[in-house]
Amino acid sequence: MKPTQLKNMSDHRLITIDLKVLHSLMEKAGYTEDEQEEVRARRRKLQNRNSAKTSAARKRKQYESMTDANKRLRQELEAMHSRVATLEDENAMLRFRADVATRRGSQVMQECDILKREVALLSSLLQNAQAEVQEAREATADSTWLYGVDAVPEVDPVSKPPQHIHCAPLVPTSSF
Repeated sequence: MKPTQLKNMSDHRLITIDLKVLHSLMEKAGYTEDEQEEVRARRRKLQNRNSAKTSAARKRKQYESMTDANKRLRQELEAMHSRVATLEDENAMLRFRADVATRRGSQVMQECDILKREVALLSSLLQNAQAEVQEAREATADSTWLYGVDAVPEVDPVSKPPQHIHCAPLVPTSSF
């Protein structure tokens, strides 16, 4: 580049040219110290403008990126709030059902205990009835053997409770 072309140099070329090359060109062109300072000031001014434009573009891009991210995060947050509300409703329903099941389970256990006691009582009554039937049969067998007649009829312990049978004591007779 010729020193005469230094004044016609474009802003872009002035910013991108190596500083040592610029100083060399200015010395060859015979620039005074004040003229060199003006060129350096112009170069700094252009570099600052370029840096400001780059910074503004970077900030604009960063702002747009953050705006997009913020919008996406707000949508995610809204979806999560909706999901939380749904889960809270489901949780309340399940707690209610668990409470009902617990209460029903307690009732079932109480009913089961009552039924077990009734079964135990009925088993005891059945055993007593069977014992009475057996005693009645034995008494009947004794009276049949002694008297030749059925003193006690057959009794079904389930349909009809057994009657207590009182037989008259046998009085021994002497046959001598």
